[in-house]
Amino acid sequence: MKLITAQEAAQILRQNKPDKIYLLVRSKCLSGFKCGKRWLIDEDSVYKYIQRELLNS
Repeated sequence: MKLITAQEAAQILRQNKPDKIYLLVRSKCLSGFKCGKRWLIDEDSVYKYIQRELLNS
């Protein structure tokens, strides 16, 4: 498992701010957790999320 920051996940998902990433983690669409003040996201879950979204469109 490779962990990335919410900012890095936002860049992969082409989001301007990591706010959407926080919402996706809280709604269980992405795997991640808060460590201190920083959110860490499982990079694989970001790519799985992209695949799910592409299949649903």
